[in-house]
Amino acid sequence: ETIEAALSFDPPHIAVYDLMVEQKTAFDKWGYVPGLSPLPSEKDSTNMYRYASNTLQQEGFKHYEISNYAKSGFECEHNRVY
Repeated sequence: ETIEAALSFDPPHIAVYDLMVEQKTAFDKWGYVPGLSPLPSEKDSTNMYRYASNTLQQEGFKHYEISNYAKSGFECEHNRVY
């Protein structure tokens, strides 16, 4: 649902990131644990990333860098060196 909602705004660029809960961050202090609600398990997170990647590429976005997708000509210059 989220990727479709984002695409409904017709953006030229989208970044897709997986939330990592690190020690001594607010998420850690709040007790968030990957795989426990509301965070997805590693398997679910992987499936969501693959779904987003496939969907974006089918919609004409080019995958570049680690987590960025852009329509032709809309790549972020600072991300093009990775």
